Amino acid sequence: MQEIITKKANRVILDDPRYATKKLLSDDYVLKLIDCGFYDIASKVSECGSFLVFSLEKNLFTSEQRRKLKRAHMCKNKFCSFCNWRRSLILSDEVKRALERLKEQRKVEILFLTLTAKNEPIENLRETIVYMNKAFQRLVQTRRFRESILGYVKAIEILGSKTPEGQSHVHFHCLLVVPSYYFKTKYYIKQDEWTKMWKKALRVGYEPVVNVKRIKAKRNWSEERSASRETIKYSLKHTDLVNRSNEDFKNIILQTKGMRFISTGGVLKDMINLERMERAKSKSKNDFEPFWYEVAREMYRWFNNSYELVYVPD
Repeated sequence: MQEIITKKANRVILDDPRYATKKLLSDDYVLKLIDCGFYDIASKVSECGSFLVFSLEKNLFTSEQRRKLKRAHMCKNKFCSFCNWRRSLILSDEVKRALERLKEQRKVEILFLTLTAKNEPIENLRETIVYMNKAFQRLVQTRRFRESILGYVKAIEILGSKTPEGQSHVHFHCLLVVPSYYFKTKYYIKQDEWTKMWKKALRVGYEPVVNVKRIKAKRNWSEERSASRETIKYSLKHTDLVNRSNEDFKNIILQTKGMRFISTGGVLKDMINLERMERAKSKSKNDFEPFWYEVAREMYRWFNNSYELVYVPD
């Protein structure tokens, strides 16, 4: 397995740069936490990703090799760059598999819906998120939505790159699953109708910004992977968070504590739950992905801004 290991100055360094990149991104977040007095959180985030345990695997038929993360020290903080990255990969893969399975069973199309509201004071962030979540539930419960939409994934983002200091910009990114006949029947919902429906659900007097579009495959990705990656993003960008004033930063940390930023519904929720149960059952039986087998295991520690190999079992 030496071909998937990089040696540097008598040290063996993890050759996947993504892990070190995400780990280094957390440094600014840790400094901001300390500056704002969140010492306990800063301590946990600084230790996040301090060691990684990988399984080196080989395919029985193709001889292809891969490295899979098996265990790691994770802080599970909502805004930790390392944890966010790992969480988004796992969730987007779950959504992708659920979409693929749905497409095997029935003919469906995928839409991407963005729902916004006017900016609110940052000190009212929690109240704003709660209110908009209730508005979304009112939207989902309408007859028009239930007749046209089979399932959804909703992700919350709380800032935009141009959001002024002292304000939040809470908006929803929604992946919608619709039947293949959606665009040619009475069930088709045009963008101006989406705007009216969302305005009514929000119970506001202004016209909220709403955008709906069909998902297009990006790069060499499938439509399902593009859709899942487009939706399962971070609740806010790393730079948008650490560049806020200390007062805004404190409000974001305190008011989002314990809040869930991703939710599912309809057939997509059912399929994701089914996928999770089946994967858990397969892993418990030790027969998940039977054509791959482990040939070695590695442990890396974070040292001098890189991951250094410290342990290889016999």
